[in-house]
Amino acid sequence: MTGGRLEVTALGDEVNECARVEQVATGGQQLVTKTLVERLDDASAEALGLRPRSLTYRLLGDLTDAADRAGGKAERDAGTLAVHDLR
Repeated sequence: MTGGRLEVTALGDEVNECARVEQVATGGQQLVTKTLVERLDDASAEALGLRPRSLTYRLLGDLTDAADRAGGKAERDAGTLAVHDLR
């Protein structure tokens, strides 16, 4: 504890993958992983205006300049992660 506040560090594959998606998403992109979409129940998907079975995905490592924007970490750490741009 510092100054009466608890500090927490979250580690793991999911946190690393989220960091890579965030690094790659630029210019108004709203990237969502296939894993997250698959975890949505029907009501949640509908509330977000998503039709999960009709979405198309790209590999994070295939996005334009992904390696450059993320210092190569996106391609190395999460290049095979399937993502969809919600825009």
